[in-house]
Amino acid sequence: MKNWRYFLASWFFGVFFLFLIARTGYLVFADGDRLLHQGNARSIREVNIPSPRAQILDRRGQPLAVSTPVYSVKASPKNLLAQEEKIRMVAAALEISDHTLLKVLREDVDKPFVYLKKRVSWSVAEELKALSIKGLTFDRSYKRYYPLGEVATHVVGKTDVDDRGIEGIELSQNYSLQGKSGSRSILIDRKGKAIQNLDYVSLPVVGKDIQLSLDSRLQYVAYKELKSAVSAHRASTGSLVILEASSGEILAMVNQPSYNPNARVTTQERGMKNRSVTDSYAPGSTIKPFVALAAIVEHQFHADTTINTSPGFLRIGSKLIQDPRDRGIISLKEAIQKSSQVAIVKVAGKLGPTSILEVLKRSGFGRKVDSGLPGEVSGFLPDSSTMGVIDEAALSYGYGLTVSPLQLASSYMAFAGMGLARPVSIIKGQNEMATKTERLFESSHISEINNIMASVTEPEGTGALAAVRGFEVAGKTGTIRLVSEDRYDDERHAAWFVGVIPVRAPKLVIVVFINEPKAGLNSGGSVAAPVFARVAERSLQILGVAR
Repeated sequence: MKNWRYFLASWFFGVFFLFLIARTGYLVFADGDRLLHQGNARSIREVNIPSPRAQILDRRGQPLAVSTPVYSVKASPKNLLAQEEKIRMVAAALEISDHTLLKVLREDVDKPFVYLKKRVSWSVAEELKALSIKGLTFDRSYKRYYPLGEVATHVVGKTDVDDRGIEGIELSQNYSLQGKSGSRSILIDRKGKAIQNLDYVSLPVVGKDIQLSLDSRLQYVAYKELKSAVSAHRASTGSLVILEASSGEILAMVNQPSYNPNARVTTQERGMKNRSVTDSYAPGSTIKPFVALAAIVEHQFHADTTINTSPGFLRIGSKLIQDPRDRGIISLKEAIQKSSQVAIVKVAGKLGPTSILEVLKRSGFGRKVDSGLPGEVSGFLPDSSTMGVIDEAALSYGYGLTVSPLQLASSYMAFAGMGLARPVSIIKGQNEMATKTERLFESSHISEINNIMASVTEPEGTGALAAVRGFEVAGKTGTIRLVSEDRYDDERHAAWFVGVIPVRAPKLVIVVFINEPKAGLNSGGSVAAPVFARVAERSLQILGVAR
């Protein structure tokens, strides 16, 4: 009996042992992959490693946009609700009310976690970590910060809540700036807490820094002066562009109104447009030097060629064109200096629209500048075949076509470059790669026009207030009437001044545009020219240009 019991027990345990071996073998060899996958699914998590967005720098290496670390605070509702004494401390650190925090937790009490607040600063996250609160976790990400704020925002732009560019360079260079996030595996315990870092799944790829042609010092000067002028003249908007004459690079570009990119934009949408590139206007009398250039190119006029403007007005079809007074017989130079409508219409009448339009096209009117900034408009340049006699006359003093402030600055680069083409760019050094230099006009013709425009800023000229002590300025004023209800309104104006300084060795091309001033003065010579003078003088001082 005893042997039988021993045999039965041995047989039972032997069979059981063989079953364990078979089962183990089956689990290891036949079902091992499935079990490993399920085990990993329960204990291994893949976490995102965000890549910081690359910097945007000015031409001197000063940061215009940087990424700073921020944290999203998450909590397990059940765990946090079980620690009532901690809720008040969490709410205080996150600057939300106890009631709001409790409401969020109770509404999603069955969820594994809820976001309490996104994009909190590093200091707030460290304060919460020091409390050692069970169920509180932190996801790291990055937030964009703009050191110059609204001073450079129209060029630099901004990002959205997902750190993607939506305006300015942030938008146009988004692919280069954003980089690529990585990921790694971590081992977690049964409560979901990370206990060990495992291998990297993919490494983060950092974006490429973008260096702009902007000079932060000139940008601030331009911003300060434009904002002051728009406020003083009670204007609706304003734009100011500074180009480097030797390279075509944009040294400053500002607009009013503006906005703070570091704040959440809600009611400031009106200030988000980069009006220097997105809006176009009639150039007014700033077009007259190009008409004079066409006359010189066609060998029909020179600076001292005389024009009879008596009796001070001229009728073209049903249109009456007149000067403020009868200037009698004046030279082409005096016609530009005093901005005579009658004289320039007579010059254009001898040339015909084809010659003028050809000069304008070669100077860049009617096409985009391709500076690298988003939202550029091409403006409008008419076709001679569609123009009547009134249109031909109006073209000569800047109506019937439109330009953006950047386009007008780009067109005056022909005068600064003594007839050579200078492509305009917002990226530092981009134009250095251009191997081909195109000659647009003969240097002798441009020299004659520059001498004519230099007289505009003399005491007798319409741009006398644009004069800068110690420097010769070649420029032109422009005053345009704005359209109201499909007709030109004599009560609404916009003021232009565009100039090259110094004339003999140009350093800067500056355009000032003040839209709809309402404080009394409204002409380019009284509203825009003084802004040019202040910006030009201070900019040359900063750049170390000797008088």
